[in-house]
Amino acid sequence: ISESLDLFDSLINHQYLRKIPFFILFTKTDLFEEKIKSDPISKYFPEYKGSTIEEGKNFFKDKFLEFNKETERLIYFHFTSLSDTSLVLLVIS
Repeated sequence: ISESLDLFDSLINHQYLRKIPFFILFTKTDLFEEKIKSDPISKYFPEYKGSTIEEGKNFFKDKFLEFNKETERLIYFHFTSLSDTSLVLLVIS
């Protein structure tokens, strides 16, 4: 996720993209939910104090928001599992 955050930082603050809304799609939430049961988020992010899946999702959402320097930009977040094709099609449409 650190690489994703670094890439996001370079994109969201690029001079040509500062006024563009962003849509962030968190995929593989099913894998995320399984992974944090055996490998806690706090192992990689010591500042994380949550304990639920929802708190974990919000933590990462907030991590991405920290990089946004354009206060009036719209940023949309959606959490999904690509194995749920009906949900993926709904998000894309």
